Amino acid sequence: MEKKIITTFIFLFTVVILLRILDLFNFGDMFKDILLNLSNTVIILIIGLLIIYIIRRITKQRLMRKISYYTVFITIVTAIFFMFSGNLFELGISFGIIAIVLTFVFQNPILSLVAWVYVIVGDAYSEGDRIKIGNIKGDVIDINPIRTKLLEVGGEYLANDLPSGKTVYLPNAVLLSEPLFNYTKDF
Repeated sequence: MEKKIITTFIFLFTVVILLRILDLFNFGDMFKDILLNLSNTVIILIIGLLIIYIIRRITKQRLMRKISYYTVFITIVTAIFFMFSGNLFELGISFGIIAIVLTFVFQNPILSLVAWVYVIVGDAYSEGDRIKIGNIKGDVIDINPIRTKLLEVGGEYLANDLPSGKTVYLPNAVLLSEPLFNYTKDF
């Protein structure tokens, strides 16, 4: 893993150097602006990857690493959009139009993301808890922004609370419409 990260940094650094060398030649103002934006984009990516690498090394909790990763990713994308736009007003209008379109297209993933925030902030359940949502009962193995992974207990062929061996991927959006029972948490 370390070797892969170092190779990625070396590659991106080489791309920046090559773009800066091409910038020395006179290709015209438009091409010069494109090269400058591309090299700045690569620099932002390098800084973002470095921050993610440092966060992974420092943070022991998986949840904090995920939240940090998504925060850095959104910050990088916003910085790149702003760099190519240059005008804050145009950037705001572009984000507004994109947000409207993406809201309609990605309605279920957005609901899952909202439910994920509810799980994290509201401390509804965490990894290792035994929960029941609708008619699905299981032990939480993984929680990510889109879905929760459960190891099913009981099930249709078992009358007790032993693991059935099935893994259930439950969209987080279900939490907004179904009652949640947590057998592990105290009230």
